[in-house]
Amino acid sequence: MQTPAPGEPMQPQAAPPPPPPPSAPPPGYAPPAYGSPQTHPAAEYGNQPGWAAPQAGPAPGLVYAGFWIRFLALIIDGILLSIVSFVLGRLFLKGIDYGNGNIVITEGQWVIPVIYIINALYFPITWAALGETIGHRILGMEIRRVDDGQRPGVGQVIVRFLGYIVCYLTILIGFIIAGFDARKQGLHDKIANTVVVRKSV
Repeated sequence: MQTPAPGEPMQPQAAPPPPPPPSAPPPGYAPPAYGSPQTHPAAEYGNQPGWAAPQAGPAPGLVYAGFWIRFLALIIDGILLSIVSFVLGRLFLKGIDYGNGNIVITEGQWVIPVIYIINALYFPITWAALGETIGHRILGMEIRRVDDGQRPGVGQVIVRFLGYIVCYLTILIGFIIAGFDARKQGLHDKIANTVVVRKSV
């Protein structure tokens, strides 16, 4: 601002120009609702390299369980069964006689087939009664039908267990294919039309 000379009237300063009006949205425009792909946080992460959204499962709120978490559940179940077998063996098997080059179990021989039966029936019984094994439950997984996302029936459980045996006969290849399948199904899942799912977070 310049200072006027003595006796000279002060000139008013020009007002700054008004800001431009906000541009109007195009006709038919509506802001995206929350949860739409434009506003959902997953949309931003989905555009980042190396990020993959969890694949939806057979029903709302469910996503397919991955290979490695299922493998960890199998390890947990194996540890539990080993503990049961060890306790039964310590309680009822008194010793092993190696005399004459033959292995002869002394006392409590009946417990050996019982241990095998417990190990064999653990999986179908827990699948039918709980819809999951203990390992599944610890890690937040359960078995569901592919068609509607409900728990499998007894008949479906039996078919799945027969498929389980087939997986062992294929040198575990039947289990390994779950790591490459879009729905994370092993051979036993495909035979029984089941999937293992996790509740989405």
